[in-house]
Amino acid sequence: MVFGTFDELHDGHRDFLRQAKEQGDHLVVVVSRDASIAHVYGKKPTMDEAERIAAVLTEGMAEDVVMGHIEDKAQVFSDHNPDVVVLGFTQEHFVHDLNKKATAAGYGHVDVFVAQAHIPAQNPPSEFNEKIEVHVD
Repeated sequence: MVFGTFDELHDGHRDFLRQAKEQGDHLVVVVSRDASIAHVYGKKPTMDEAERIAAVLTEGMAEDVVMGHIEDKAQVFSDHNPDVVVLGFTQEHFVHDLNKKATAAGYGHVDVFVAQAHIPAQNPPSEFNEKIEVHVD
């Protein structure tokens, strides 16, 4: 499972999806809702959520492309039961938040990987270079 805005899909997004696809046999892409993006970034994306979903579907890497939930962010865990979550290199700060979402969904653990940058020379490598198990007590 991956999460993202995927606004104006580019080679970096494609590389992220490729890295995620290598971690399992069924890729679920959760596309952020327009309202969530506006709340977090203070502006709407260039493409609306339907256009962004269509762009991800066109790439043909994901078995499921779904919209995130506005009210219950953990709902996608319950809906899709991921074993692995791959975060983009700019999303590594969400690693600890995943523990809360996994707990809310009743998971024992979720393996979390942080993808490497598409062009490593332009972006520092992630501090999370190995698998992280998010455990729920």
